[in-house]
Amino acid sequence: MTTSTVSLNKQRCLRPKLRRSQRIWSIAPELSPDLNSNKVNDRRILILDVAPDQHQPFASAARIIEQLIRLAPLSYKKQLAEVRSAMNVLVASHLRTSNIAQLAALRRVSRESIDTALIIDKVTREINEVLRVIAGGRTIVVPAADRLDRSTLKILARSMLLLQESDPLTWEWRLKSVPEEFSRVDNTHAPQGLWTATRTNFMTKLQALLDPQIQTIGSGSVDYDHEQMKSSHHSLADISAALVLQNYDSCFLWASQHPDIETVSGDSVDLWRAVAIAAVNTGHYRSALEFLERAYLEAPTATLRAHTSYLQGLIVAKRVYSIEESNKLYERGIRELESITHDDPGDPELEEAWILNGFALNNLLSVRLKGHDVAIVSKKTFSLLQQAFDLVREGGSPGRVYLRFNLLRNMSHFLEIQQHYDFALKTWQETFKDLIEEVSGHEHVGRATINYRLGYLHYKANRFSEAARFLNTALESIKVVGCDFRTLHILRAIGTVALARKQFDEASEAFTRGIKLGLKHRILLDSRYHLQSLALTHVSAGCKAKAYEVLDWMRAEEPEIFEDKEVEQKTTLGLWKLPKLNSSLPNSVPEIDLEDTPFLPVGKVLTGVVSV
Repeated sequence: MTTSTVSLNKQRCLRPKLRRSQRIWSIAPELSPDLNSNKVNDRRILILDVAPDQHQPFASAARIIEQLIRLAPLSYKKQLAEVRSAMNVLVASHLRTSNIAQLAALRRVSRESIDTALIIDKVTREINEVLRVIAGGRTIVVPAADRLDRSTLKILARSMLLLQESDPLTWEWRLKSVPEEFSRVDNTHAPQGLWTATRTNFMTKLQALLDPQIQTIGSGSVDYDHEQMKSSHHSLADISAALVLQNYDSCFLWASQHPDIETVSGDSVDLWRAVAIAAVNTGHYRSALEFLERAYLEAPTATLRAHTSYLQGLIVAKRVYSIEESNKLYERGIRELESITHDDPGDPELEEAWILNGFALNNLLSVRLKGHDVAIVSKKTFSLLQQAFDLVREGGSPGRVYLRFNLLRNMSHFLEIQQHYDFALKTWQETFKDLIEEVSGHEHVGRATINYRLGYLHYKANRFSEAARFLNTALESIKVVGCDFRTLHILRAIGTVALARKQFDEASEAFTRGIKLGLKHRILLDSRYHLQSLALTHVSAGCKAKAYEVLDWMRAEEPEIFEDKEVEQKTTLGLWKLPKLNSSLPNSVPEIDLEDTPFLPVGKVLTGVVSV
């Protein structure tokens, strides 16, 4: 018997199972890796039909799907057509400015991207399934991989990541250079500079994730500069849709060439706002703040200036963690609203409510970041949330409706932080009463989200029977839409509740299912949490030998879950604690997004899941 130890690997994804010799990057700067290759008729390879330098969301993925529809057996054509349709519907839905995800992205610096992640995963699996049939034993060539749109690159990377060692496919990406030889940009305080920087950073991230075998022919550098890359005109709606779909490269490229970017108008403010949020989500926080400051200076109305001040304050609080600087920006926003004129077309009460919501968050963050008890600011925080809600209590605009629900949700979380679980439950139940009571319809994701939250709060209140009921209801709802990423979280909560009830078989079943799902999707964190929980379940059931057996099996299968080099961080099994549950279901899948994640996730800091 061995004493197993788990410490968290910093990579979010488990490494590919496919042999390294089957995941290749061919570097040939002096060759043209396109469809005119003299190997196009070589039966040993399949050259994918791509659209280099076309950066609309899923531009090359759409071409690849069309190609596979032509090549696939009849039984697969319908499945491919369905994923093509789902992809098109997703893109079209984000061209509507009232879309909830857009409101979240442009108001909360939030990446509510799980719909995009689900499409990426679905397209990936269909592509892999078809390629196994039509291209077994062949090399799949991706021409001009360094010139494809970001959305397609995520699909192709995931295709490689999800294949098994036994799969008879070899992937070969053709690039002009390895990322470390891409042109570098010192100035990331302009959209065109970020276009280059984010492309380079993203390709570097993919190289680290996929760890491909590099085949180098010659040497050279590749430039993605503003002069070389020209684009046709794209509207603000296109840029906003690209933002929500995480096609950040196109946000920077299209905005930099938009005719209104240098004007002083409401449109230019919206452009700078979208570019700023894209900068936040790619890790360029100070660039984002500079873009928003420019938007503030160009904003023609007080409500717009208040809004840009709010966004700056939010970024400073949630990414830079400077509460004092954030509060000063919020105060500037309030001063702008005090100077409002009668002809201002904005909604001053809505803007003030958002700023008050920001002050409330800062109150909590200020004490959490210092390790103090939130009780010392509880009265003031709740008062701010109540004032904000009163300002938008009436009105049916999408912005007001969205903020009302957001504030009620925040109140529930605030009550939870104070361990007032009954009040938190009451707030949540009253807010989403209609959806909780609905027994039919298509709101399966909404019902799963709400019931998970209710189950979690009952668990925190030590009402385990009620918790299990709501969590199992959430699981049934999520089964309908087939979202494995939310299922992982629900299963861990179900297992945790079962363990609290000493129902060891039920807990073991839930955690085992979670491990299988986590490994299927190559998700390190969830695989690790379910593994740790399963081991602790066996220990609690008096089966310590079985716990070590599970850990040794995992070490053999996925050794990177264990960081044996970090000896000082080792923890013996007897000292382990059950991983804390998340208070809500996730709205994003970082392992598919492959984008920047904050050093300290604010939501987890506030609820105590992450310690400062």
